Amino acid sequence: MPMTAQPRLDAAGEHAEFVDLLSQQLELYQELSRLTQEQKWLIQADEVEAMVAVLNQRRKIIDQLNITCTQLAPLRQRWEQGLPAVDPATREQVQAIVAQVQQLVAQIVKQDEEGRRALEIARNEKAKQLRHTVKSNRAMRAYTPQSPAAAPPRFMDSQG
Repeated sequence: MPMTAQPRLDAAGEHAEFVDLLSQQLELYQELSRLTQEQKWLIQADEVEAMVAVLNQRRKIIDQLNITCTQLAPLRQRWEQGLPAVDPATREQVQAIVAQVQQLVAQIVKQDEEGRRALEIARNEKAKQLRHTVKSNRAMRAYTPQSPAAAPPRFMDSQG
């Protein structure tokens, strides 16, 4: 008779899987942090195309993080329920990984906020430059003589 459910791992196997998934999550957050810093530099350098590529890479990392978090959820629940039975070395390893993840998340949030502010400043500066360019063009047109063909006639023979 075929089994449709996955075989249940023993406690040690679940703990190892939990630690592996947490380690994967940590690596993904480290990559996300690196990309967040790169994005900030690209904003400052006004490298729009490269920034879009980094944003796409970040989206892929976030998609992978979502998958990892989904896989971690049931293991995390069982981990918390069985915590008293976990050996101290594994418990310390998990606590260290979780602390690193929390630190990275805080760092990424801070970098994202700094990047958002830098992007807003750059956007406002571009808008300011654009308004200045439009005003300059209007002023130049106001003082530039029009061609004779475009100018209305100065004298008109009304008798024909």
